Amino acid sequence: MNRRDRKVVIAIGAPKSGKTTVARSLLRDLEAEQGDERAIAVVDPGRQFRGGFVPAGGDIGGWLEEVMPPSASAPAAVRAILFDDGDSYLRPSPPNGSAERDLYLRHRWWRTDLIVTARRPQNLSPLIWSACSVLYLFRTNPADRSARERLDEFAPGVEVPREPFDCVVLDPYTGEQLRCRTKPNGGVEVLR
Repeated sequence: MNRRDRKVVIAIGAPKSGKTTVARSLLRDLEAEQGDERAIAVVDPGRQFRGGFVPAGGDIGGWLEEVMPPSASAPAAVRAILFDDGDSYLRPSPPNGSAERDLYLRHRWWRTDLIVTARRPQNLSPLIWSACSVLYLFRTNPADRSARERLDEFAPGVEVPREPFDCVVLDPYTGEQLRCRTKPNGGVEVLR
């Protein structure tokens, strides 16, 4: 991720499609840039990441107060946050209705990168979608009409990959799309 531009990266796809592989690769890049893994927080209910935090009852509000204070009186404790399975708790409904709004506002104020993986795009808050600067779109359930509708709102006409580990990397501002495949050891290779 370019340090000049703080980003919100969303990786959407079915289970075992490659989202976690991409998230791990992005985390490795961020850790190398930051030089300190403590500058990166991981919210991980599935416990797939070392040192991941599991929000009690799905509530991230109190935790958010600690790592991203609401005022400029203290610096943010983290420079990047990964939300694995973010569609399970970054919703505009209780218990996190105000927490997801605060996260959206504070990530901009504190210039913190956000990485969000999700299975169901329609369960992510519209605020998170509106801040998205890079979308990794993996295989999804073709029968899920509400997921397709949400994707069409954000990326009209994008063709959803059918093969596991294939993805489309989309820049929502320019509309540029790259067809890619995740590599087993991490990272993404561009397909021709």
